[in-house]
Amino acid sequence: VNGNLKMGYSQIGQELFDILQKYIGSKKCLYATNNGEFKLRKDNGHGIWLYDFKYLNKIIEYQGDMYHANPKLYEADDNPHPFRKELSAKEIWEKDKNKRISAESNGYEILYIWDSEFRKVGYKKRMATIQKCLDFILS
Repeated sequence: VNGNLKMGYSQIGQELFDILQKYIGSKKCLYATNNGEFKLRKDNGHGIWLYDFKYLNKIIEYQGDMYHANPKLYEADDNPHPFRKELSAKEIWEKDKNKRISAESNGYEILYIWDSEFRKVGYKKRMATIQKCLDFILS
């Protein structure tokens, strides 16, 4: 499946985060396989948002193209999510927007990395994505 989401997170995303943590040289990064994903209470008080990677006030969301309906690949009325076929791309985008707003209103900046930017791409594109993340985190 796109990104191997058997355990609730993308294994390839964890590989990216392992690389970032090594470059940063800090154990303070939070992600699924390193002290767990960062959590914020939803603005309505019901439930929590889980964020893929956090370091200081920077969050990186690793977006599976199908799970998060990459707008370069899907139209608003498409139903790309492999397990939640009832969700339209527009509904997925709205949920992701609310998640972003919640993080930003709590003082965090967010960078989105699409699976297609990192997975099954050549070395140069992969390194460019790593650099994009580092530039964001360290700015």
